[in-house]
Amino acid sequence: MKKPVQLLVLLGITGVQTLALYAAAFFYLVEVITGNYKYLPTMLAITVMIFAAAAWASAVFRGLAKTQAWARSSSVFIQTAALAIAYYSFQPPVPRPDIAWALIIPAVIVLALLFTKPLSASFKREV
Repeated sequence: MKKPVQLLVLLGITGVQTLALYAAAFFYLVEVITGNYKYLPTMLAITVMIFAAAAWASAVFRGLAKTQAWARSSSVFIQTAALAIAYYSFQPPVPRPDIAWALIIPAVIVLALLFTKPLSASFKREV
């Protein structure tokens, strides 16, 4: 069966998001190794959490590629979390609208794609 083009776009965006998480995790790991932090326990915790999120995003990517129903709901959660992080990226004391928009645009596109008719049909559970 031919995969819908919406799925290919969804996989492309989700793949880039996953790679961005791994890049952020390795950046934080380098910061820990080079000693560029104010409080080591916090930096280690953030680094581990980002690696965990990247691993989760990888699993979701694989699940989406196989059109498994659980991956769709997990992807909705990840995109909703990205929107929440984006909201707080606009807030003081250090607003980062560049980061906020980099999170909002792909999240909205992915959420819209997940609810298109071809993808909704692809992710239906076989009972």
